[in-house]
Amino acid sequence: MNDYLVKELQYKESNPYQIFSSEAHMLWDFSPVSFKFLNIKPFLRQAMMVNPELKVFVINGYYDLATPFFNNEYIFQQLDLPEEMRENISMKNYVGGHMMYLDLSTRKELRKDLEKFYN
Repeated sequence: MNDYLVKELQYKESNPYQIFSSEAHMLWDFSPVSFKFLNIKPFLRQAMMVNPELKVFVINGYYDLATPFFNNEYIFQQLDLPEEMRENISMKNYVGGHMMYLDLSTRKELRKDLEKFYN
């Protein structure tokens, strides 16, 4: 990753990129959500109300046990948004688990969907 950052992206940083950092994990402040269900609804709703043009694309893997697709569907159904803002939320389920993009055919489908979302 460091090689890619420096050579391809020409990103200069004195600290090397670390995939896993036990030091960062130990210093992270988890207090707002420690040992609780992480409820993103109020944060997402606030962001969408402040910026009505905000568009959200949620991707799910059918076999994802870390962030189950049915939970995401439920959460987004419960957002208290004006009806016209609900069309700013897109959700797509893909074959696979938490890292569904590791499958080549799913990755191609995801890329096509993301290109459509961004354009």
